[in-house]
Amino acid sequence: MSPTISDVANAAGVSTATVSRALSGSPRVAPDTMEKVLASVAELGYQPSAIARSLRQQKTTVLGVIVTDITNPFYGELVLGAEEAALDMGLSVLLCNAAGDSEREAQYLDVLAEQRVGGVIVASEILSQRYRERLADFPVPVVLVNTKHDGAPIPSVTSDNRRGGQLAAQHLVDQGYPSVAAILGPTYADGRPLRVVGIRDVVDGDRLVTEAGTGDMEGGRRAMERLARRISPPFGLVCHNDLTAIGAMSVLRKRGWRVPEDVGVVGFDDIPISAYVDPPLTTVAQDMYALGARAVDALHRISPSDGADFEEILEVRLVVRESSIRGGS
Repeated sequence: MSPTISDVANAAGVSTATVSRALSGSPRVAPDTMEKVLASVAELGYQPSAIARSLRQQKTTVLGVIVTDITNPFYGELVLGAEEAALDMGLSVLLCNAAGDSEREAQYLDVLAEQRVGGVIVASEILSQRYRERLADFPVPVVLVNTKHDGAPIPSVTSDNRRGGQLAAQHLVDQGYPSVAAILGPTYADGRPLRVVGIRDVVDGDRLVTEAGTGDMEGGRRAMERLARRISPPFGLVCHNDLTAIGAMSVLRKRGWRVPEDVGVVGFDDIPISAYVDPPLTTVAQDMYALGARAVDALHRISPSDGADFEEILEVRLVVRESSIRGGS
């Protein structure tokens, strides 16, 4: 007869609950107790049943994470934070990459439901109507990252997007740029309105020129080509993210508009490459790792029947580099 969890508990001199916590890697188990439990498991040849444990807890040890585009370094760092936080809790992560397709993201919800995941983190800018309807009645806990669902009580973890817009715009004004332009995110991006509000808190409407981008380098390039037909240097430029800013700067170089002498550029995110482009990019830094980790923590604090709605807002900060220091001073 195969050994049971009670056999392991008796051999280690602990309770079955302690054995369960030890096997899930819980930090609540003291190191010497963990050692005794693992030694007993090895000695008895005990094989815990993940399925039985999931049924008892009415959840699995797998979390689903849906991201808009894993090729964007923002999401890579976010997933790393979520994965490491999940591992600390004895959980694993099933990653779903939507590749910028909102319908594909909605379809992944069906996949995750079939896999009976214990919870879902949605890090997306593209909550379509169908997607929103599925999230509102999803059978397990859901936490949104950097977006909100105004029509349903779904917890979220976001960066302070409005403050980020304020920081970027105020910096450009302080540098003496007489007008400000902005390449925004996709029209469906949920973080976009608050960033624009933040910019408008600082810049009068008649001094702000905007274009919609797509959140990637090619979208930044195309949006900057359109902007260049509507505005002339000197001006400051706030971009939806760092990838957009890098694409925009390629157009500025092509036109002979100097950065930062003619155009000051500020991105958003502070992905690693932003410090290595020429000139190094000023950016509003989000704690991407913390967004993922805090989302896992939020999932851990709610249950499938919990209708609590809360929003955790993480601070942002301005990282000043050469792309926006007018005159190089």
